[in-house]
Amino acid sequence: MKLNYRQYSEAGEPVIIMHGLFGSIANWNRIATTLSAQFQVYSIDARNHGKSPHDDAMNYTVMMQDLADFLIAMSLDNVCIIGHSMGGKASMLLALEYPELVKKLVIVDIAPVNYQHEFDTVINALKKIDLNNLASRTEAEKQLAESFSQPLFRQFLLQNLVKKEQQYQWRINIEAIENNIASIVGFPDIKKQNDHPALFIYGTKSDYVTSQHQLTTQNYFPVAEFFPLDGASHWLHIEQPELFLKEVVKFIK
Repeated sequence: MKLNYRQYSEAGEPVIIMHGLFGSIANWNRIATTLSAQFQVYSIDARNHGKSPHDDAMNYTVMMQDLADFLIAMSLDNVCIIGHSMGGKASMLLALEYPELVKKLVIVDIAPVNYQHEFDTVINALKKIDLNNLASRTEAEKQLAESFSQPLFRQFLLQNLVKKEQQYQWRINIEAIENNIASIVGFPDIKKQNDHPALFIYGTKSDYVTSQHQLTTQNYFPVAEFFPLDGASHWLHIEQPELFLKEVVKFIK
């Protein structure tokens, strides 16, 4: 599968950005633009997200292979990968399966573990919106507000709502996500290690990276470093971009 991507710059060490579930290149535009002053930055839409192709298959084996195929096609190796949430899991698996392609890992608020998180509320809220009779994005946000009180999260979801030929539609493949959600919240059973530098940044208001998760992470990445971003939740790169960038640049330079 040929993934949609945006190259922000051509000079410097290559840095790849992989977004999380329900995300896209757009969610990382500010971070990518800032990093492009020092690095050769590529931001990628995962399958079934953004402008990348849709497919029924959606698990970390295929998403990891999509990423590997992209790097090989672009003649990129020894890259630094910044992966958030779902994108972080795909990036970790890539580093374990193709260590020659990855020089450093920056994993954002996720661990290589199976989570109990449910996304039924999100999926049902998106499916509930009647796109055939939707008059505006404002109307869609009002409907999402019935399920989600945080404006930031509603705007995050609404970045997936696009209008083509006077008809609103979702860019994400909701059906594929729903059918594969068990794989997305999980992590493959793999008996490998990668001793390359790895930085795990997590929000102190998030429950995605606990002390037990850190111990599990070190089974895969023995030299992993962990950095808590105080006061941030799962979307720490949006909530505290300056602090996030400071730690990322310090690590990958």
